[in-house]
This record gives sequence, C-alpha cells and structure tokens, in this order.
Amino acid sequence: MKKFICFILAALFIISLASAVFAESVLESKEIVKFNKDVVVEEWESVKQVVAIGGSVLVKGRVEEDAVAIGGSVKLLSGAEVGGDAVAIGGGVFKADNAKIGGDVVEIGAPWVEGAIKKLSSNAPVIGASFSLLSALAMLALLVLIAVIFPKHLEAVISVVDKKMLANFGWGILGVILIVPIVVLLIISLIGIMLIPVFLFVVFCAYLMGFSAIGALLGRKIFKAFKTKKKPLALEVLLGALIILLISLVPFIGWLIKFIVVLAGFGGVIVTRFGMQKA
Repeated sequence: MKKFICFILAALFIISLASAVFAESVLESKEIVKFNKDVVVEEWESVKQVVAIGGSVLVKGRVEEDAVAIGGSVKLLSGAEVGGDAVAIGGGVFKADNAKIGGDVVEIGAPWVEGAIKKLSSNAPVIGASFSLLSALAMLALLVLIAVIFPKHLEAVISVVDKKMLANFGWGILGVILIVPIVVLLIISLIGIMLIPVFLFVVFCAYLMGFSAIGALLGRKIFKAFKTKKKPLALEVLLGALIILLISLVPFIGWLIKFIVVLAGFGGVIVTRFGMQKA
C-alpha cells in the first residue's frame, strides 16, 4: 500500500510539473530536444545528445551520444563527430568524409513521418481527440518521465504485455468496462463520492503507464530490428510513443490501432498492479 501511495503522489507530481522538470533536465544534461524545428550543433559546441522531432539535425561540432531525427535527416559536416548512433526516421544520415560516427547508422525510410508531425503540430483533428503540439509534448514528457522514475515497474509491465498481448488486451477491456459500474457504486455511498476523483486519477495513471509500456515495447523492437545496441528505456518510450501518436492521425484505422495497443498496456498495468508484481 505504501508503494501504491508513493506511485500516486509521484504521478501527481509528474502531471503538475512535467513541463518544468523536462525542460530543466534537458538543460542540466546539455541535451537538445526540439519539436518541429531543425537542430544545429555549432563547431564550438559539445552536447550530450540531440533529438529533433519534425526537423533535421545538422552537426558541425560534437555530439557525445546519439543524434536522432524523427521526420528529418542527420547531417555531419567536415570535422563533426557523433559518439553514439545516428538515427534518421523519415530521412537519411549523411556525413562528410572526415566526419565520425562512433555507433550505428540507422535509416528508416518513412517519408510520411514529416508530414504527419506537421499535421500534429497544426492541431489537426483526430478521431476521439485533437492533439495540439503542446498536448503532444506534454504526453510524451509524461510517458518518458514514467520510464525515468519507475523503470523497474515499467519493465514488469512490458514483460507481461510482450508475452501475453492478447490476454492483457482482454484485461484492458474488462478494466474499461468496470470503470462506469465502479463510479456508480461510489456515487451510491456518500463517502464513495469523495473517492471518485481519486479513482479516476488512478485510472488515468494506469493509462499513462500502459501507454508508456507499449511505447517502450514498440521502440525496443524497432531498434532491435535495425540491430542497434540496447537503448535507454526513456529513448525507447519516446520513439515508440511518438510513432503510435503519428499512426493515430490516420482516420479511424489509426485511432483503432492506438486504442487496441494502449488497451493491452492498460491491461498489463492491471495484471501487474502497476508493475509491483510479476504475473
């Protein structure tokens, strides 16, 4: 029970301070993350990691770890260096002859990614929800922070979902079906009425953790398919969750795919009790 209470308090902290914490962590670690913009690392600059979503990465100086462009390309000019991997989804990786890449070169040709990201940032309507750029960033920040704060719990959910996707989808459906009856039962009791906000908040936390788990699982499988070395859990979540959000932009079928996979993650959270025990 103490662990569960700690999880709820931490989740509340994430929701209220997500933007501030995310921005602060990026500044302190000298990481550059930009959305719908290109990232340029100047000749005199040395940064830890670079991520451009909806833009390209141009490296003139040094990137200690990975350079990632989702919906763009990664370009290294003469004398530039990337210590880790150069990853381009929806673009390519280009480097001058005397530029250096210490890790793997990953290129995933998906030209629709850039257009989809621009559509996302311009408040395009989506079946079931309408994501502005700000809401998309907030969602991605929440999912990544869950991976950072609760890695062991999240790994437990990922494991059970990966092994029994269909069974967890069933648990997810059951969980959604029970939400309304539980709320009705709480309404019947005067004391229960006060617990409704807490219950709905717990459901929301379960949704976030399930989404984060599915994102990590998808991101992990993508990296594995391109035979790259194991990536940090947070980066797996970021890649997978972003792809799911982009897929959800496709009318009807995209929303349906997102609903099914996230529901499986939701079921995994139920089965493992927020990752506190192995199924």
